[in-house]
Amino acid sequence: NIAKVESSLELTELKADCLVDLGLFNQAIEVYSSLFEDLDESYVNCQIGECYRKCGDYSTAIDYFTRAKQGSPNWAFPYYGIGWSYELSGDDDTALKYYNEGLSVDQSYAYLFLQRGELYDKIGNKEKAAKDFNAVLALDKTIEDGTCRQYALFFLGRNTDALDWMNRVIEFQPNNAGHYYDKACLCCRIGLYDEAIKAIEYAFKNGYRQFAHLNADDDIDPIKSIPAYRELYDKYYAIYQGELEQLKDIL
Repeated sequence: NIAKVESSLELTELKADCLVDLGLFNQAIEVYSSLFEDLDESYVNCQIGECYRKCGDYSTAIDYFTRAKQGSPNWAFPYYGIGWSYELSGDDDTALKYYNEGLSVDQSYAYLFLQRGELYDKIGNKEKAAKDFNAVLALDKTIEDGTCRQYALFFLGRNTDALDWMNRVIEFQPNNAGHYYDKACLCCRIGLYDEAIKAIEYAFKNGYRQFAHLNADDDIDPIKSIPAYRELYDKYYAIYQGELEQLKDIL
């Protein structure tokens, strides 16, 4: 019956999400790919695109985000995914094109303003960057449904406010490993490397296992050669390998 189908779909999607949390992106992609007939295709394409982006395969990520955009041309997220993937691959001009396209169809998605603002900041257009960062502050005022406000505050030179906001996010969901990882990224940008390493440790303790993403993410490049970080990485990577061994019969 319908209830059983919905339950089955929810369990399948939950499995895919858990595989992402474990950093098993190839397996997650296989599970997400089985959902095309039952879920919105654009949504599934974005989930797969996110997997490829997180493990550094930006060209394939762009392919999937593009399919999502074609299926849902008024949805902001695919434009964000395409733009960010181009930016990560070093093509800032094309990234800006997609950020602009996304904002032409939807000006309610704060992450698009953030990414475009960062790009403007990178190329030296401080006035346009500040305008976009302030747009983020106007849109992103709550912590319940995901937030990028802390980064806009950072780019506006309000480091104390950025850290305060990030700590509020952590207090709201203290067991969310992703929040500690976000704090590590923010602290790296600010230059608080000891705090960044502490945040990475809390992320690991709370179950962060996306090592492929960790290796590809240039936000935390400043701490990757620090011995304390390398010790943490090696310790938890060994734990991760043990966890995968225990789970091998059910993955």
